Amino acid sequence: TSIELRYTFKNQHLEVLDECAFCGIQKSQISLELDNNNLYHISNKSLSDLRNIIILKLNKNKINFIENDVFSYLRTLKELELESNLLKKISNAIFSYLDKLESLNLNHNKIIEI
Repeated sequence: TSIELRYTFKNQHLEVLDECAFCGIQKSQISLELDNNNLYHISNKSLSDLRNIIILKLNKNKINFIENDVFSYLRTLKELELESNLLKKISNAIFSYLDKLESLNLNHNKIIEI
């Protein structure tokens, strides 16, 4: 897959993504890397403008809960990385919108229920 735009916000000490954090990004083939931050929550509205995203990396954050509809706008997502977070429970409904998902990384979490 050829990536048209790559956004990298690694090691930025981010804790929360604003509801319109990525408003106006309409390009296709987007990669977004938010690794090594302090993110603990992601709302679906903060990702809603990323309708053409292909890769989303959220590794090494403090995410402990994911709402069922958080990825509902990301229908083109092929790769999702959530490694080394604090996730304990994952609902299957979270992934129901991700028809094109090819790769999911949940390694090094504290998952006790799926």
